[in-house]
Amino acid sequence: MLGHSDIGKATQTKYGDYTVYSGTDILGQSTTADYFYNFWTSLEHPSRKDINPNEMTPYLERLVMMDVLPKGEDFALHVRLIGTFVANFYGEISGNDIRAMPNKQAAARIYSVSKMIVEQKEPLLTITPGFSDDRKYLEALALYMPLFDDKGTVEKIMVCVDIVSLNPKKQLHPA
Repeated sequence: MLGHSDIGKATQTKYGDYTVYSGTDILGQSTTADYFYNFWTSLEHPSRKDINPNEMTPYLERLVMMDVLPKGEDFALHVRLIGTFVANFYGEISGNDIRAMPNKQAAARIYSVSKMIVEQKEPLLTITPGFSDDRKYLEALALYMPLFDDKGTVEKIMVCVDIVSLNPKKQLHPA
């Protein structure tokens, strides 16, 4: 079996090169994702003001914070913050649209999942084995969590990213 992507569950949906988990099927895939899923579900309509970086110190390097900006009938994703661990794999793109990522397939995946987040208003976990041509032995796990404004609209998406090796002989080395 190659990574988590072959696990079949009721709320698992396969989208091309990645799998999306929702609800409690998110739990058990990653201790980091478990921490953030439990944090998110403990709040009612979490917003940016509910995020205290001091409580998340061990995970800050794995976080991405994106602003969801209305753009006609669609939206844009402006990267407010990208942790160093994530930037080592995907590039430093703070202050830019997510489409500024060098990995265009990853950028398209992020937009696709973010659209689901905006519509469903619930966390989603993606698992992407072999997430780039030069790192086919790695698997990316990303938990997307909507953050709401006072009207209940998704105004930000916080993403926690974990990268694991699918091959125990290959060491995990960013960039």
